[in-house]
Amino acid sequence: MKTKHMEMRMTQRRIGGDVIALVEKYGEFNARGDRIILSRKMIRKLLQDS
Repeated sequence: MKTKHMEMRMTQRRIGGDVIALVEKYGEFNARGDRIILSRKMIRKLLQDS
């Protein structure tokens, strides 16, 4: 679910919906549970597995 604020930030930072979908699919929540993080370590692992 995208809020207006999220859509505005995505536009400002030129982040496409495909990047958001990738992070949602493969990322992990941080310790507080308020952010999804896709770390460099996880990206490297995903690239090696493909």
